[in-house]
Parts: sequence; structure tokens; C-alpha cells
Amino acid sequence: MEDEYKRIFVLGNGFDLAHYLPTQYIHFIEAMEVIEHYTQSKNIYFDELFHYRLKHQDDFFKHTCELYATDDLFIDFPDLFKIKEKLKGNFWYQHFKKYLKVNTWIDVETEIENTLLDVHHILSSNFMKDIIYLNDEFGYLINYDFWESFGTKKQMYQEIFYNLKITSDIEHAGVDHICSKYVKNYGTCYVSFNNEEIYKRLSDTLDGFKIIFQKYISLVINKLEPKVPFYPFGDLGKEIEAVFTFNYSNSFERFYPNSQPIRFDIQYIHGSAEKENIVLGISELNEKLKKYKIFNFVKSYQSIIENTDYEKIIDLSNYLGTEPKEKFELLIWGHSLDVSDKKYILEMLNSKQDTNWESHVWYFQRPHNYLANLMSIMGEESVLKKIKNREIRLDTPAPDILEQNKDLKELF
Repeated sequence: MEDEYKRIFVLGNGFDLAHYLPTQYIHFIEAMEVIEHYTQSKNIYFDELFHYRLKHQDDFFKHTCELYATDDLFIDFPDLFKIKEKLKGNFWYQHFKKYLKVNTWIDVETEIENTLLDVHHILSSNFMKDIIYLNDEFGYLINYDFWESFGTKKQMYQEIFYNLKITSDIEHAGVDHICSKYVKNYGTCYVSFNNEEIYKRLSDTLDGFKIIFQKYISLVINKLEPKVPFYPFGDLGKEIEAVFTFNYSNSFERFYPNSQPIRFDIQYIHGSAEKENIVLGISELNEKLKKYKIFNFVKSYQSIIENTDYEKIIDLSNYLGTEPKEKFELLIWGHSLDVSDKKYILEMLNSKQDTNWESHVWYFQRPHNYLANLMSIMGEESVLKKIKNREIRLDTPAPDILEQNKDLKELF
């Protein structure tokens, strides 16, 4: 009976983490901080990038070194230099490094939205007379009184403009210099900020941050080679109809080359580092932000512009060419089922009524968070009904890669 089901894999970052690849946000930021402060004109190796983790015998990285040829991995100096240069002036990297000490990429999306709202708050403030004026010696200046009006958020708001290079401090003058392109004037009077230019600056630096992250995936994650090929255990050893991944890495196709889908190539919903078309942003625009029309921060907008593989999962049943009474088993491995990918999750779990779908969520440690996230985006009643009808099952722990490949240890 089980073999009558056609298997579809849906992969999230938990898949890469289950394979002990350093793809958490904090792994990336720590590696970039090492590169930012690297002073030698030579290649940088894996043990240098993650020196702190290895020095403190981090269990995760211990297993990474057990499974992969980490001694062979390095970023050559030309690529290292390019990354280092991009890190210097990138607003989002500098901002995340200071204000975001977390593990998950969902928190990054939240911080992007919060920062866009912070900028909205600045732009929406009363533009009092003489806040911005022209000085013969320093050019266009903005009075400190403007920042004082934001109370406890004064320093953070001022830093946002500094790090975006919209303003710069003039020491001991009680004023900031502001670039003229970021304000609008009426004659000799400056009446408002140039909202379009300021959000364009934020967007351009997010594009730069995406390039930095793409380099990390392609030069580190995609270059970690298993010491011995992984076993295609369990469902990976059976015929797979399709694979959809929300990851930017090519881990699945590298680690399980004999488990490739038969319908079409692996679909990269949020783009891939190798194609240099990754999507990184927010799920939807907050109502306060819609007036600025800054949809280039929205993942669905980016997916269209970057030409990712999002279309097949949006219209999953039609792309699969399902027939009445066909049975499909959806295996979700490592996706948090959080609101950030709500539209895709709803499409996956609300399939055609004349097709039999059974969705298995492979959870890590406990299924509680996955269930809570599902109820948040689908509604409690809908989720309970699907669980009762066995359309959704949260009864399968995620595979233990170390256990599945325990025999590998005997080979090295």
C-alpha cells in the first residue's frame, strides 16, 4: 500500500542543519565577522572561519568535521578580498551584526521589516522649520533637535542614517551633514525627506547583502564535501516524484545523486546561490509601508524578478498533472511552516479534493512549534480537521544523519 504513494520532498533550512552544514544565521554572521577583521593576504580556511566554535568544542561543528573534508575547504584570497570589501560599507550586515544576535533567518526577516518601519517613522515625523539648512562651510545640515524628538530611539535612528551614508556626524557641531539627494526642497526651503531615494538606498544595500550571502553559500556550504557518500536511507532510497527546496544550497542533489526527482529538476523556490538569484526579504508589506510602493523588499516580488522556481509550488497539482484517486505523500523536512512562507504552505497543504494527499512533517526534537505555526497560518479548526483525516501527520522525527551514516565513522 505504501508504495502506491508518489513522494514529494519539500526541504527547508532544517535539512541542511540536519546534515551539519553551518547555515544558521549566526554561523554566517560569525564567519563574516572573521573575514571582516582578517588582515592576512592569503586564503582563509574552514578552521579559521569557525575558530571560535571549534575552540569551544561546539558539538554541531564537531559533527561537521566528522562528516566533511573540512581541512580541504578554503576561500581563496581574491574572493576573500571581494567579500571583505563588500562587508565594509554594507548597511544590512553592519546593522544585523550589532542588533541581531539570534540563530534563525526568520528573525532576519522580522528585523528587515522593523527597520523599514523605523525609517518610515523617521520620514513621517514633522519636518519643522530650519531642521535642514544650507551652510557655506559644511553644505546641507540637519539639526540635532530633529533626533532628540525620537526619545529613546534617538541613537538607533541616527545610526541608521549614518550607516546608510545618508548623514554623517560633524564633531562637536551639534549637527549632521546630510546628502542633498535625500531631501526635497521648495525654493530655498527644505520641506521633506526624499522617501524614494532613502528606500532605494536601503534596497541597494539589501542587494549587496544578498550577494555576500550568496558567496557564503557557494564558497563554503556548497564546497563542503562528505568524506564518504551519504546513504540514501528510508524514503530517499525510493522513487521521488518531485523535490522543492526553500534552501539556497545544492545539498540535496550533491548528497543524494541517485535520489533525483523523475518529474522535473529540483525546484529552488527562493532561488539558488549557484544561479545567483536568491530571494531574501519580507513576506508582505506592512500597511504603513504600502504608500512607498517598496515591493522590492517582498519575497514574492523578488521571486518574479529573479525568475526563481516558485511557479510550480504555487500551482502544485497542475504541474504534477495529478489524476483522480492518485496518491501523493508530501514529506516536509526542515521547514518551520512559519508565516514567512504562508502562501506556499497553504498551496502545499490545500491540494485538489479529488487527489489523495498525505503530508508528513518531519520534525526536530518536538512537533510543538510546527503545530503552532500551522494553526497560526491555517486556523486551528482547519489543522485539526486535516490531522483527524490524516491529511497532515506530525508523528515522524526528522532523520538522524549521524545515526543513518554511523558506519562512516569506521572508514576514517
